Amino acid sequence: EKVSENSWKISSFGKHPLFTIKQESIFSIDNGNVVLESGFRKLDVLGGLRKDHQTYKVEKEDNRKIIIYSFGKKKGSIEIEENFFDNLTLQVQAKMNYLDKDQFKINYFDKGKIKIKSFLNKKEKIIYKSKPVEVFEFTEQREDKRYFKFLILDNSNKETVKVFQGGRGFNIDWELD
Repeated sequence: EKVSENSWKISSFGKHPLFTIKQESIFSIDNGNVVLESGFRKLDVLGGLRKDHQTYKVEKEDNRKIIIYSFGKKKGSIEIEENFFDNLTLQVQAKMNYLDKDQFKINYFDKGKIKIKSFLNKKEKIIYKSKPVEVFEFTEQREDKRYFKFLILDNSNKETVKVFQGGRGFNIDWELD
């Protein structure tokens, strides 16, 4: 959804018996790169027994870029020099620049920190909406037992159609509309 001349908004909402998640990111495009401007993620587990709420916004001071964030009760700011992504803008950037790459690394913002994430990309054939289709399968490379993977249709729309996440005691497969 376009929100201004140069800015777009992408949102997602997911509901599962154990949790609900709502995410939103506002971004612009600069020279073929997604530039995250602000966003939030609200994850409520077991009806709010555990909450993972975070917000972030990039502000410019002189020639510096600073992320102002809150994560739970923690608030802070960090200066950044390089571009960074969240779950939603990562998918947009992958569609724009990484479909032809076997692997790539990105700067990822989560819980008040910039982390470097590495992804592998391969083409796969799957059944989607009862039809065989080709997808780009992006899989995060991790050292722990958690996983994150998303599938993008290899067609003119390049839709994200499935997201897989898991870890200790949970495995979630999201089929997107």
